[in-house]
Amino acid sequence: MEGHGTYPRERYEELEPLDRRGHVLLVRDRENGQLYVKKQIYTHVPEVYQQLLREPVEGTPTLYGVWPEDEVGADGLVPLILLEEYLPGHTLAQQLLEQGPLNEEDCIRVGLHLCAILQRLHSRTPAILHRDIKPSNVMLLPDGKIMLLDFSAAKLHTPREGRDTVLIGTAGFAAPEQYGFSVSSVQTDIYGLGSLLSILRTGAMPWEQRAGGRLGPVLDRCLRLDPRDRSQDVPALQLALKKGRQQRVPWLPPGFRSMCWYKAIPAFVTYCFLATFSIALFPAKQFSALSDRINYRLCGLLGWLLPLLFYSDYLGIRRFFPLMRSPRRWVRAVGMVLSPIWLWLLICLAVAVVSMVFE
Repeated sequence: MEGHGTYPRERYEELEPLDRRGHVLLVRDRENGQLYVKKQIYTHVPEVYQQLLREPVEGTPTLYGVWPEDEVGADGLVPLILLEEYLPGHTLAQQLLEQGPLNEEDCIRVGLHLCAILQRLHSRTPAILHRDIKPSNVMLLPDGKIMLLDFSAAKLHTPREGRDTVLIGTAGFAAPEQYGFSVSSVQTDIYGLGSLLSILRTGAMPWEQRAGGRLGPVLDRCLRLDPRDRSQDVPALQLALKKGRQQRVPWLPPGFRSMCWYKAIPAFVTYCFLATFSIALFPAKQFSALSDRINYRLCGLLGWLLPLLFYSDYLGIRRFFPLMRSPRRWVRAVGMVLSPIWLWLLICLAVAVVSMVFE
């Protein structure tokens, strides 16, 4: 397959649309039965797709054909027909809608995968700038791999340009320079990646809610208005994300995960106080049986421990609660109140049942 001539329509059987507008279709090669994705797109820089066709980039869909469709329109957009490899999986937009925000560890993992892909794109000569990094353009494959999709807004980096002359990108993810304030650069993709990770972590746009925790300072720098104030390249952002991951031991309880003594000491004192309080709340003289004493004290201990683990999202526990996976913020707010109560009642019921069985 190649990028010259016209798209061989008779060779490919159209099976089903993969988007609402019918611009993305699942097709089958009549000669070998192989499945592909056919896309009809409009772009200002068709040279990006020609370069990706000649030299594929790991972490992006393999291109098997690029065909110009008609003459260039008055707005400078070039219509193309693309033939890409078919990728089973789902986008981050779908995951966000079905399961809600990601925990911090998963956000860092996604960020590091995308940094590796962006580094490959930016290391090309000339560098390829994606300029439209958003949840619907990132796909998760069944084997855990992450793919960066849709280069219709991409351009080849030309450092000598004074500013972007074509306003392109997705509101909320496009950097200020994409609106004509400056020229797009590698910092433009860093801004887009920062916006993506922020919404994955919080479920809201960056101007509505900023991410906290270890991701907070890293993303705040990505989202600065002046490109010169952001991480200067992708390796610098990778290093910042890796530092956040290395400083965290996810299986340790809240207060100890960062391995910082000034957090661990107050946490240890707090745990000791709450454990002592739970024991003192149910003195031994109130219960004739040892089992009753243990059960009540255990339930009292869980009464403060479970909400603590839930609100700190220990080991990503929130994702197992249906209300916390809702795309609606008010539903997740209700879930923050009700979910730990339900969990506590369920465990207390289990403790009572076990006690009755072994009496």
